[in-house]
Amino acid sequence: MNDTVGIIEAGVPAAVRRVPVNRKYPFDRLEVDGDSFFVQVDRNDEPGKRRIRSAASDYAKKHEMKFLVRVAERNGVWGMRVWRVA
Repeated sequence: MNDTVGIIEAGVPAAVRRVPVNRKYPFDRLEVDGDSFFVQVDRNDEPGKRRIRSAASDYAKKHEMKFLVRVAERNGVWGMRVWRVA
Protein backbone atom coordinates (compact mmCIF):
# COMPACT_ATOMS: atom_id res chain seq x y z
CA MET A 1 0.00 0.00 0.00
CA ASN A 2 1.14 3.55 -0.77
CA ASP A 3 2.10 5.25 2.52
CA THR A 4 1.78 8.80 1.15
CA VAL A 5 -1.99 8.79 0.62
CA GLY A 6 -4.86 7.88 2.93
CA ILE A 7 -3.13 7.86 6.31
CA ILE A 8 -5.01 9.86 8.90
CA GLU A 9 -2.82 11.79 11.31
CA ALA A 10 -3.98 13.67 14.42
CA GLY A 11 -2.40 16.76 15.93
CA VAL A 12 -0.71 18.11 12.81
CA PRO A 13 -1.09 21.92 12.85
CA ALA A 14 -2.47 23.60 9.73
CA ALA A 15 0.09 25.25 7.48
CA VAL A 16 0.33 29.00 7.91
CA ARG A 17 -0.71 30.84 4.78
CA ARG A 18 2.07 33.03 3.51
CA VAL A 19 0.99 36.46 2.39
CA PRO A 20 2.83 37.58 -0.73
CA VAL A 21 5.01 40.62 -0.20
CA ASN A 22 4.55 43.43 -2.68
CA ARG A 23 8.11 44.05 -3.78
CA LYS A 24 7.24 45.96 -6.93
CA TYR A 25 6.41 49.15 -5.02
CA PRO A 26 8.02 50.21 -1.70
CA PHE A 27 4.80 51.00 0.21
CA ASP A 28 6.17 49.41 3.38
CA ARG A 29 9.18 51.76 3.46
CA LEU A 30 7.24 55.04 3.28
CA GLU A 31 6.97 57.15 6.40
CA VAL A 32 3.97 59.44 6.91
CA ASP A 33 4.11 63.07 5.69
CA GLY A 34 6.68 63.58 3.02
CA ASP A 35 7.94 60.22 1.84
CA SER A 36 7.04 59.31 -1.73
CA PHE A 37 8.23 57.28 -4.68
CA PHE A 38 8.01 57.81 -8.44
CA VAL A 39 7.01 55.17 -11.00
CA GLN A 40 7.62 55.89 -14.67
CA VAL A 41 4.42 55.40 -16.67
CA ASP A 42 3.55 56.80 -20.09
CA ARG A 43 1.28 59.80 -19.75
CA ASN A 44 -1.42 58.11 -21.87
CA ASP A 45 -1.13 54.62 -20.30
CA GLU A 46 -4.42 54.56 -18.40
CA PRO A 47 -4.21 50.82 -17.53
CA GLY A 48 -0.70 51.36 -16.15
CA LYS A 49 -1.81 54.28 -14.02
CA ARG A 50 -4.83 52.28 -12.83
CA ARG A 51 -2.56 49.39 -11.75
CA ILE A 52 -0.48 51.71 -9.57
CA ARG A 53 -3.56 53.29 -8.00
CA SER A 54 -5.05 49.85 -7.39
CA ALA A 55 -1.85 48.53 -5.81
CA ALA A 56 -1.73 51.54 -3.47
CA SER A 57 -5.40 51.12 -2.56
CA ASP A 58 -5.07 47.39 -1.91
CA TYR A 59 -1.96 47.84 0.24
CA ALA A 60 -3.59 50.70 2.18
CA LYS A 61 -6.66 48.62 3.02
CA LYS A 62 -4.62 45.64 4.21
CA HIS A 63 -2.23 47.71 6.32
CA GLU A 64 -4.48 50.56 7.55
CA MET A 65 -2.53 53.24 5.70
CA LYS A 66 -3.50 56.01 3.29
CA PHE A 67 -1.72 57.00 0.09
CA LEU A 68 -2.08 59.87 -2.35
CA VAL A 69 -1.35 58.92 -5.99
CA ARG A 70 -0.96 61.59 -8.68
CA VAL A 71 0.34 61.92 -12.22
CA ALA A 72 3.72 63.62 -11.95
CA GLU A 73 6.74 64.66 -13.95
CA ARG A 74 10.32 64.14 -12.80
CA ASN A 75 13.26 65.40 -14.86
CA GLY A 76 11.14 65.45 -18.02
CA VAL A 77 9.81 61.91 -17.46
CA TRP A 78 6.08 61.28 -16.88
CA GLY A 79 4.80 58.86 -14.33
CA MET A 80 2.98 58.50 -11.04
CA ARG A 81 4.09 59.68 -7.63
CA VAL A 82 2.80 57.95 -4.50
CA TRP A 83 2.88 59.68 -1.11
CA ARG A 84 2.00 58.13 2.23
CA VAL A 85 -0.38 60.51 3.99
CA ALA A 86 -1.52 58.44 6.99
